[in-house]
Amino acid sequence: MICDETAQIDIRKLARSVPTIPDVIEFDGERIVTTWTSTNFGGCRQWFLCPTCDRRCAIIYRLGNGPLWCCRICGGGRYRSEHESPKARKLRKALKVRKRLGQEGGGLLTLFPSKPKGMHPLKYGRLREHAMQFEREILIEDLAGAVGKSVEVVKANLALPSWETPLTQTHLGTLMPSRGAVTASEPMGGQRGVAGRLFASRAMAVKAAQNASDASRNTK
Repeated sequence: MICDETAQIDIRKLARSVPTIPDVIEFDGERIVTTWTSTNFGGCRQWFLCPTCDRRCAIIYRLGNGPLWCCRICGGGRYRSEHESPKARKLRKALKVRKRLGQEGGGLLTLFPSKPKGMHPLKYGRLREHAMQFEREILIEDLAGAVGKSVEVVKANLALPSWETPLTQTHLGTLMPSRGAVTASEPMGGQRGVAGRLFASRAMAVKAAQNASDASRNTK
């Protein structure tokens, strides 16, 4: 069971949509009991009791057979992120920050969003640095795959002190010395944005790999 894709009821969201939640709920012919616990700073919190194991849980999931509803443990549930590759997780986290900053589309190929109105500059800087860390790692992995070298070698050859250091064609020249077109030292693509420079370099590396593959097929 993938929890993110399974029908579910979250008691926290349910509490915001109805005035009160009864202690016993009859739902789809099944009796679902709720319970209460005290919180640290006063007040109390309501939980579901799993119909299968009586375990307290905030979310119950619907199953296809047996008891209609159960907790994540009884249903053997896993989250979608547990099935993602390390690179896919980095991509998802980077896109999540961009979306939080107001980006609606374009993925990582668009310039990084500017500071939203009302957001503190320090908070924006922390979010940007967090996303750029993931984007840098994704770029390095793509470059490593494109030029056929290990990630460690690519990191050592790039050797960028910080994200604000322009990623120039000279950096790629250290990875692909056979291409004379990558010896210039000016920033790539003429874009001042960090994300623009990084992903312009990614496009160049991928294009170089494709050209090399086409050349090898022609020789055969």
